[in-house]
Amino acid sequence: MPDLLYKIQKEAPDLQISFKIMSDKELYESIKMGTLDIAFMVEEELNGASIEALKICAEPVSLYAKPDHALADKKIETKELADYHHLLWAMECCYSSAFNKRMQKAGIHSYSYMDFINTETIKQCTLAGLGIATLTDITVVKELEEQRLIKLDWDIGTDFYSFMLWNKFRADYPALRFFIERAKQYFSV
Repeated sequence: MPDLLYKIQKEAPDLQISFKIMSDKELYESIKMGTLDIAFMVEEELNGASIEALKICAEPVSLYAKPDHALADKKIETKELADYHHLLWAMECCYSSAFNKRMQKAGIHSYSYMDFINTETIKQCTLAGLGIATLTDITVVKELEEQRLIKLDWDIGTDFYSFMLWNKFRADYPALRFFIERAKQYFSV
């Protein structure tokens, strides 16, 4: 993403870009209502009458813990996860929701967790030994390389993708069209 933003800044230095952290629901509604021009989000699939969605790439989601965690180096059954504390994105997040559904399907209707709206906070809490994190694989590459976190052997059972969204009724605005075209070129989709 920084490469895309650099290219856009060089080609259109007057273009104003502002980043905001919002829940998936807020992002989707803001695009739908036309109060937000572009959104990037991770979801299973997206559709809507007024929304255009560009599927950018697959976003694998996994469980992560410290290397000395009791579940390290073993195949994990979902029921075993009930005995541990979990660090999740807010429950309206698609992969936290998928994790919760998997737990409920296994008969686990109550388990210990904290939810956050910031990936870095989840990683730092995991590194401090506060629990098992459910995160996209791309967000923990450095920690895996440094062997500060490990990927646990459990499959969330759902495929997720990064999407870029915009309101199709606003796509003719020159600045928005410029951004969309550059993003499509950058992501080669």
